[in-house]
Amino acid sequence: MDFGRVCARAGAEQCWPGVEPKAVIASRSATLSPVSRIKRPYRLTRAERLRGAKVLAILRRWGKSIEKNGVQLIFLLLPIHLGGPPIRAAFWVPKKKVRRATQRNHIKRLLREAYRLQKPVFYSLLPDGKALWLLWRWQAASPPCWPSLKEDMLALYQKALRQCDPS
Repeated sequence: MDFGRVCARAGAEQCWPGVEPKAVIASRSATLSPVSRIKRPYRLTRAERLRGAKVLAILRRWGKSIEKNGVQLIFLLLPIHLGGPPIRAAFWVPKKKVRRATQRNHIKRLLREAYRLQKPVFYSLLPDGKALWLLWRWQAASPPCWPSLKEDMLALYQKALRQCDPS
């Protein structure tokens, strides 16, 4: 490709004399790895949050529940993905367990952060064409320990996918 002809004006010199492109840039739609399906892998956008009383009621009614070390995961695997993010999550700390609002908010922040940091792993483990709704609930009265919380959330997610897998 001759850059000189592209940016040459009437009577002007070439912009980049003797410069040729060294590489060809592939399109963005080229083969995507499972982790790169997410535009910004470590963000938790509004579309990825599970909201609404009816949606949460459906999840609590039809979802399956597993628990480990104070973290409960209520999940529902949808057989087809209709659009939007394939994994949507909600975070819940009951007022009966943790009375102070500041402590509840702190625990919810920890749950969101642990989920957000492991989100690329969650997306890579999800089967193609499926959608998953998750409700992460903290059951204990005391705040979680950060390293064990991340490990527990990953273990619960893997166990949930094993329970959903028909084979």
